[in-house]
Amino acid sequence: MSGVGYDLKVVGEEPSLSIPTVSVGRAVSKLRYIFSKMESAEEEYVIKSVVLDGGQIPVQEYVFSSEPYNIVKSYVSESMVTNLESVELANCSTPELYAYAGQDGPSYESLISEGIALNHLTDCGTFYLRESDKALTGTINYSITKKDPDTGDVIDVKEASKTFTMANPGDFARNHTWTVYGYFIGGRSLQLAIHAMPWDKSDYDISFSTASLMVTHKLAVNDKSVESIDWDAESGEYNVTLKRNSPASAYLNVVTPMGGKLQLIVFGDQDAFDVWFTDENNRNARETTIDPDFKSGLINISIDRKESYSGVTTGKSITLNFLATTPDGEREIGGESECIDQVFNFILP
Repeated sequence: MSGVGYDLKVVGEEPSLSIPTVSVGRAVSKLRYIFSKMESAEEEYVIKSVVLDGGQIPVQEYVFSSEPYNIVKSYVSESMVTNLESVELANCSTPELYAYAGQDGPSYESLISEGIALNHLTDCGTFYLRESDKALTGTINYSITKKDPDTGDVIDVKEASKTFTMANPGDFARNHTWTVYGYFIGGRSLQLAIHAMPWDKSDYDISFSTASLMVTHKLAVNDKSVESIDWDAESGEYNVTLKRNSPASAYLNVVTPMGGKLQLIVFGDQDAFDVWFTDENNRNARETTIDPDFKSGLINISIDRKESYSGVTTGKSITLNFLATTPDGEREIGGESECIDQVFNFILP
């Protein structure tokens, strides 16, 4: 996904800086093939292949564009062939109900998804392609076999093909979806229902203050709180040996997403350790609120031996990772690259 913004001003005070929202959208479009047949049809139908003609999909496109499409006008010459001869077509009593009938994008997507879930429709593939300034065309190759209902002997086999095309050039501009739906309702021909529309729910307003993870100081360890910090040249990591009678202290500064949550993820011998955010009353709290106004987003972490652990703790070790969640809870942001520069292995003595 990409977006373009011009003359955006950075506002706020360090370390809590932000810029106006930028709208981003998918830089590609998608094409999918859906098929079905009438469940009462006496003939046997086989979709042999779908061929998207060559000379239509650009070899290159520009990622950033403020126009509907932005391509290098040199096109892939080969056709794109999808072989479907081994695919068994789903059936239903009224396959024509899944033809596009003027719905908005989400409603039609929901209808198609429901048809696939009910095994009324066969999803024969979704393809993500570079945008194009052309009205895409292609061909569906199929066969219809008629058999004697009593003996099962083949009476006739009809090989046929049907072309399909977009209504207008530009219907496959970036961030569009094109559905080619073919269905048999009995008889000797393939019915087609084709539509292209913007890829709904694909434009997002990204506010970098609430939807991105910004760390101004990555995970570090207070060396006075531990017995030793030793560099392991072979692994490229630090081995941090805890003191016997007091917890280790680590910290980082996180300023966005403001109002979101930061979670502690513990790997290794976690049953032998207590790990918690120090500013929380609950010793076992592994989630805290991101607040850039509190000491520039300072978040303290304590790592200690678990008193209730019954086994031998010597040599047990853990590493830490982080996961951020936006204030609305709808988006998770992995923190491995943003929060961690050096890996620390916390080891019990």
